Amino acid sequence: MEWDLKNFTAKRNIVYYSCCAEPYPDITMTLSMQRRPHFYIYNHLAPCGVATLFAFLGFYAPGESGEKVTLGITTLLSLTLFMLMVGEAMPPTATTLPLITLYYGFCLIVIGLSTAVQVFTLNIHYRGARGREAPLFLKHLAGIVGQALLVRGRASLLRHSVRRKRPTHERRQSSGEALFHGSASGSLTTPARKGRPSRHNNEEQAPLAASELVITPVTPDEQREDDLRNQQLVRTVAHRLTTTLSQVCKLIDNSERRYKDRVYFDEIAGEWTDIAHVLDKLLLVTFLAGTFGLTVAMFIDVPYLRDG
Repeated sequence: MEWDLKNFTAKRNIVYYSCCAEPYPDITMTLSMQRRPHFYIYNHLAPCGVATLFAFLGFYAPGESGEKVTLGITTLLSLTLFMLMVGEAMPPTATTLPLITLYYGFCLIVIGLSTAVQVFTLNIHYRGARGREAPLFLKHLAGIVGQALLVRGRASLLRHSVRRKRPTHERRQSSGEALFHGSASGSLTTPARKGRPSRHNNEEQAPLAASELVITPVTPDEQREDDLRNQQLVRTVAHRLTTTLSQVCKLIDNSERRYKDRVYFDEIAGEWTDIAHVLDKLLLVTFLAGTFGLTVAMFIDVPYLRDG
């Protein structure tokens, strides 16, 4: 049965009209009925509460997933569909609003606000990608709130953070470069040879016995020619090594500069991510407390529960 009979009264009335001398009796019966809420609780209110809790799970979803706003909009559409079903099932009235309609309207407002603030938290989450450092007071405030909400991880260290300086990149000459630049200037020399087995080193010779080995003396002109040739060879090798080393040093400097920039931007992005994480937890606690309090207040005002 959907209705409970709360009260029934009957009153007999006698009315005299001016046209007639005899009395006209009538009976006025008053029925007081109350609707049982079990059907609406299990078929309308419970799904609405579960959908609202699912909307609050968007505060736990990471920003990189891209599903925070989508989850809120999907829940908003499902609650709108439930509200249309309730409107078709309830009798139309223009004097008062049923409590179930008020509850659905409240849930729609809460989920709409939660979806809007999730857009704001996503903006904070991705603000570090543009290289903009978070204000110092905001980091300290997020650290204090994170510790109050028992948020673990890097978010609890925000209150101790300081302002960072962007790394500067200056071109400097390495010690290896300086060494090889000095080599290219001709500081490298080779010792002169006192003697040689033959005049031409590139000619293949058959192995000789120790008794057959004859050392030919080197003339000063030949020694000078060999020294000039060796110095020219050393300068050529030093120049090639210097060029190669210079290119390697440039590659190392570029890699070091990119690494420092990446670390700097990663730290900034991590701070904004931690601030957004703390803000998500704060909004989650706020919305849960507000939803729970207003839900309890509405259920206390239900006549079926109030009258026992």
